[in-house]
Amino acid sequence: MKIKNRISIFTVTFLMVGLFFLVFTTMDASAGAAPPKVGCCTTEEGGGQCVGCAGDSSCLTSQNFCSSQDGFFDIGICFNTDDGAVCGAAKTTEGCCVIEPNHCVDAQSSEQCFGNNPDAEIWVNNESCVNVPQCNAARNVPTLSHWGLIALAGLFILVGIWAITRKKAEA
Repeated sequence: MKIKNRISIFTVTFLMVGLFFLVFTTMDASAGAAPPKVGCCTTEEGGGQCVGCAGDSSCLTSQNFCSSQDGFFDIGICFNTDDGAVCGAAKTTEGCCVIEPNHCVDAQSSEQCFGNNPDAEIWVNNESCVNVPQCNAARNVPTLSHWGLIALAGLFILVGIWAITRKKAEA
């Protein structure tokens, strides 16, 4: 009986430590970090198309997002023209702040977007989030591994309840 208790204690401790590391290693490590540089991200050096801009709108992207898209980063706001992308100065107004796909905030200036959200990826000038493709991307659905973790947690709860009720019935 003592061996079973030791195995149970070891198993519970192992699972708690594992869940602790799972939760805290997936938390956002960039909280409190300096906001990234923002500017113009194009598909080709010196031109191409603006990465992240919706249609013919102008936009700013974070340097981190641009690097993850294998784009070329330059200072300024990106404009899609008939001759390709142009990076330059422009009067920015309010627009759509894309923090991540399907997580967008409307009516923000570029300073508000990147200043308040260090993880923001794109700011689309003078555009509503309804018209920005990144705000209407396919919804994230839990993968099989997520469902497996959820099912495993439910199984552990059921086994725990069963063990507690069995011990109470024996006493």
